[in-house]
Amino acid sequence: MPPPDPSFPAPAPVLDLDHLRLTFGALDADTVAMMDFFLETTAPALAQARAALTAGDADTARAAAHSAAGAARTAGARALAVHCAALETALVARRPAEAEHHAQALEPAFQAVKDAIGDLRRAVEAAS
Repeated sequence: MPPPDPSFPAPAPVLDLDHLRLTFGALDADTVAMMDFFLETTAPALAQARAALTAGDADTARAAAHSAAGAARTAGARALAVHCAALETALVARRPAEAEHHAQALEPAFQAVKDAIGDLRRAVEAAS
């Protein structure tokens, strides 16, 4: 098998559990509670980014994408962070088709994080 092509980076994980362990010290009920808080507080920023983009307000969309990217990075939601940051970059560079592509990816990426947090919740509950 040939070595991986470095021009095609590996996809970012939906939820980086190693990052969560380092950040919170454990994968436990407190970590799940913090991840629930992440979901609760990040959903409005994602909705604002999408709505502002639809309304043609690139500055508001960029600011919301920036906020969501930071929250996603902190929460270990790497794939979501990648799309949020790429949306911000596309807006700054005035590449509307690229911005739209990443805006379309926000909801499925966020849903994948919600699903991964649900899996984490079930694992924590099963271990206790």
